[in-house]
Amino acid sequence: IRLRMERAEPTLAVAVTIGIILIFVIVSLVKVLSTQGKVRLFHGGAMSGHAALGFFFALAIIVVSGDLLASVLALLLAALIAQSRVEANIHSWREVVLGSLLGVGLGALIFWLTPR
Repeated sequence: IRLRMERAEPTLAVAVTIGIILIFVIVSLVKVLSTQGKVRLFHGGAMSGHAALGFFFALAIIVVSGDLLASVLALLLAALIAQSRVEANIHSWREVVLGSLLGVGLGALIFWLTPR
């Protein structure tokens, strides 16, 4: 008996899952490496994971939908997430911008590498 194995191409769902995991790992590492002693992974820190995820998902919506209105709304929601982290005094603008850049950069890389 001979089994024929075919290589399955990663789907968009797999790409999004990988992106979420990578964002969590990268944000956690940055927070651990940037603090001295007191580490708070889920509250504040050197980079906003919420902003990273918000902009990552916004980019996913832009790539998948191709619709201008959906794209604008996704970006506005991501911006609201980032702004709320600053307004709640959980993050500074610098930390939110770093998270946003991570979300967009990692998203662009993942979606560029994912076959359609």
